[in-house]
Amino acid sequence: MSRSAFSFSIIFVIINRYINKLIGNSLILRLFLTLFLVLEAQAHFPVFLKKDPSLSIPYILNRPYEKSIAIYTHFESIGDIDVYQFSIDENDLKKGDIRILIGTLVPACEPLKELLISWALVGPKQKMLGDLDDVSILEKIEYTKEKGIFVIHNRVQGKVWHEPYTSHYYFYQKRQVLDLNKVGDYKIFVWSSSGQKGDYVFEFGEKEMWSLGDIFYTLWVYPKLLFEAEIETENCKTSDMN
Repeated sequence: MSRSAFSFSIIFVIINRYINKLIGNSLILRLFLTLFLVLEAQAHFPVFLKKDPSLSIPYILNRPYEKSIAIYTHFESIGDIDVYQFSIDENDLKKGDIRILIGTLVPACEPLKELLISWALVGPKQKMLGDLDDVSILEKIEYTKEKGIFVIHNRVQGKVWHEPYTSHYYFYQKRQVLDLNKVGDYKIFVWSSSGQKGDYVFEFGEKEMWSLGDIFYTLWVYPKLLFEAEIETENCKTSDMN
């Protein structure tokens, strides 16, 4: 989160608490506050997946790849592997390397406290994508020696992080910024290294970039986020962490 985003997040929390004392928890007022904060603080753009992204039907990440998005999804079963895909061409590289950010968050609740996530970015070999060292993950990914790879494992659960716009709590897991400079197809494989199913948030992109349509869409789906309707794991309420 940028310094500006952090500052406005603090303002949001203070205003929200003050309003609750005066007139209660007004959804309409929260919507208008969210619009203001989106314009000023520029949070991640929310995406809700209707289908499980798999190797046969991966979720296609759209340009611009620098745009920060938060994909709300879940592992449907033990051993589930989610796949995200994007491509880089010559036009993308005209202004230099493509900088992306990849990370994961897990709703901070008792049923998901053991959900640890691993992910691997596979694409053309380059400085950021080298040879595969850990052959134990070959059953999780699609990989050949001609490809390069970057792998992240979460071995222990991250610290609890308070997300101010919805007042939810998440386990903050590892993130990585990657500079990519080779033309070709890229796939990101995401799985539970702890062998558990459940909800998670996939973060992609580093820059906050908003269109007017993005802002109104975020207002439309805000109640879903506010009441944790995006979480499918039974008995998972992050508000219990407060």
